[in-house]
Amino acid sequence: MTTAVAVDAHREAGPHTLRRHGRTAAGDRCRLARLRDAHRPRPIPDPALALIGQGVTVVAATRDAAMRPHIARAWGPEVLGERGPLRLCIEASERSATAQNLVERPEIAATFTRPSTYQSVQLKGLTLEVRPPTDDELGLVDEHQAAFAAEVEKVGIQLRLVPRLLDRSSLVSVSIAVDELYDQTPGRAAGTPL
Repeated sequence: MTTAVAVDAHREAGPHTLRRHGRTAAGDRCRLARLRDAHRPRPIPDPALALIGQGVTVVAATRDAAMRPHIARAWGPEVLGERGPLRLCIEASERSATAQNLVERPEIAATFTRPSTYQSVQLKGLTLEVRPPTDDELGLVDEHQAAFAAEVEKVGIQLRLVPRLLDRSSLVSVSIAVDELYDQTPGRAAGTPL
């Protein structure tokens, strides 16, 4: 029995659907449930929280079954609860590899970098939920884009270019249970666990 798992969002650009074909629903649910049950999320520490809340550039990374990585821009980071999980709005158009990976494989990584200093943090974890973004989440995307614009202006990027970096029609909301965090600021400490 095959299944198609879909996340539908009705936007101005039309419906957005994430699909998985050729696998059994029961087998996928069991595999994902085992991964999530074994997963032990950890709280996001203060240095990472401080950076995530700034006008950072965010790149989310997923992988397919053949271990090929795929990256996408992400916007509107929000730490849920006191220390996690984390929610991002990730650009994942319907037919993109990222969209397929988000549905089929729960592993995800995200890197947050402040353009004016290159201060960077990477987190790794499991996708808990993929769905259309709410109006409040899209508001966070707008706030993040404004903070990002102010940040990149410091390094000489023209403000008129910033809106071109965001494809609102492809955004999906992704909640992530974080289990690994690393300092990725260039230098000797890069790769140090937080």
